[in-house]
Amino acid sequence: MRFYHTLTRSRLLAVLAALIFVILLAGQTASSLTTEQDGKTHALRIGFLERLGYRVTEESVEIKTVTIPQDFSAVYARYNDLQKQAGYNLSNYRGCAVTAYRYALAEDPDRFVTLLVYQGNIIGGDVSDSSFHGTMEPLKR
Repeated sequence: MRFYHTLTRSRLLAVLAALIFVILLAGQTASSLTTEQDGKTHALRIGFLERLGYRVTEESVEIKTVTIPQDFSAVYARYNDLQKQAGYNLSNYRGCAVTAYRYALAEDPDRFVTLLVYQGNIIGGDVSDSSFHGTMEPLKR
């Protein structure tokens, strides 16, 4: 017994449209894991940190403008490698002035979370401590 399934033009277009929708949806979901997050307001930045599992003291905020270097030194290349571990890449922002927001961790005020924000979007960050031989880690994802 042979089965032939004929596709009409409208069924073929519906299948193709559904396939394109699934591909676009999958691409959007995958890119949302590594792309910028909204960091326009203090509340959005705190919410972002909380979703990552960080509790910060709201009164311990340091804000400064930093410029991502056009040419990465060996030290900055290592820092960008750290960013890449969390799904970020500062290479896309070479020469740009970004805002660094630094928050003290509530459970350990000698450790800090820094978020890098460009045009209202979180483009990177790290967790560090203030000791002389301090450590720096990527953000948890």
